[in-house]
Amino acid sequence: MRPLHLSEAFALRTFWLAHLARSGNDEGTALDGWQWQSVVHAVARSVGRFLLVQGPGAGRLFGRHGASGMPAEIDTAVDDGAERVILVEAKAVADYSLSRDAAFVFAGKIRDHERGSLRRRPAPYCLLASVGRLDAVFCRWAFYEGIDILDPDRLPVTILARLPLVFPGLLDHLEAGHLFEWLCEVLAIDDEELRVGPVLLRHPNRRDRLQGTNLEDVNQIQAALSEDVLTALSTRCPGQDLRRRVERELASLGLVPAELLAGAMHRSPLEATR
Repeated sequence: MRPLHLSEAFALRTFWLAHLARSGNDEGTALDGWQWQSVVHAVARSVGRFLLVQGPGAGRLFGRHGASGMPAEIDTAVDDGAERVILVEAKAVADYSLSRDAAFVFAGKIRDHERGSLRRRPAPYCLLASVGRLDAVFCRWAFYEGIDILDPDRLPVTILARLPLVFPGLLDHLEAGHLFEWLCEVLAIDDEELRVGPVLLRHPNRRDRLQGTNLEDVNQIQAALSEDVLTALSTRCPGQDLRRRVERELASLGLVPAELLAGAMHRSPLEATR
């Protein structure tokens, strides 16, 4: 079995931390923007041996401006010199309050760097990681711009698109397994891409599909399939609490959720950039 791509491992770990940060808390996130950025940056440092990991606060991407020549901060960026570059925007605002403008600004930064230092590189994996829940309008605009999203209830599309590899055997336990087939159809994922991965919304051939009704389809599939996956994971192993299981797995990777999330809340904005 092929291991997860670095982008997939990063996206999955970041989702679990967003999910744990909000688990049992419907009153809103206790993390502010700087604190959540520091958590996402910590996740990036935990995934593989990267050549470069850049945190929040830098106006350049690995020391270089984009084609505009102007500063354009990327909250977290990763480049191991082998796979695709990962570009991340981390958001911590109240549920359903993030404006679509945030997607447009992030997309503009991405394009600036794609036309600059990334112009000879494959399409990057672009992710907006939110610890506040996102509404359908925001998600549709993000997908239109080729940006994947995650929030406490939504697994990243790149993970859902390769469910059989990420969670072996889980598909048989889903109540709505047809949603996975629907996602593959909407995104035109062939057997080779499903097997090899990663599935990227920003792939040039896929951008043409992310228009019109397909945007709402992906939005609905992501929301419903994520709920089904989380429910199946919670009931699949009798006697095991999903939260404890996830916390153990993250801790084995050097990410102790309780310490990481609590530590971020006591960290200054300056420390978050280190």
